[in-house]
Amino acid sequence: MEKLLLDLVAGPNVAMNLYFIAFNSDDDTELIWKITIWLEVLYGIEIVRQFLTTYTDPETFKEEMNLRSIAVNYVTNGSFLTDMIAFFPYFIFFLSDADTERQGLRNILWLKLIRMNRIGFNIVDDAAIQKLVHWLYEPDSRTHRQRLDKNISSAVKGFNLAVVVCSVSYVLGLTWYRFSDYL
Repeated sequence: MEKLLLDLVAGPNVAMNLYFIAFNSDDDTELIWKITIWLEVLYGIEIVRQFLTTYTDPETFKEEMNLRSIAVNYVTNGSFLTDMIAFFPYFIFFLSDADTERQGLRNILWLKLIRMNRIGFNIVDDAAIQKLVHWLYEPDSRTHRQRLDKNISSAVKGFNLAVVVCSVSYVLGLTWYRFSDYL
């Protein structure tokens, strides 16, 4: 459940970081920073939780409950490095009153975009939509059901692709806007 929550907030978190990186709007910055700090707290809690969550040993297929083994597994085989790069509070070290444009902070916040890998490309699961449609409408025959499932699957793939295209366009647009400061 916690992973689902963090996957859902990864999108807005990345979008807010991109917005700040590109525009650095002082008018909206206070609200954006408050939201971002709360999201960072959630990611910090997840890092701690990962150190306490059991895992299945790939060699013995037994659930490992030793905290030292869990920590070693998370650091060596897990996503600890990317989690720490994304969680590190860069604004504490790079936010100064002398730098009114906050160029250093805006450049270093690109590291937080490593969270984009959490968003993924399967925004909507076609199996869940098929279940919902079958609950609302039961097809008459097996062929009708197969055709309906194929149509649902195609529609969901199209929707997921549209979301990915919009997201990539947003990222590229803000990236271009940010780098236009240097041109």
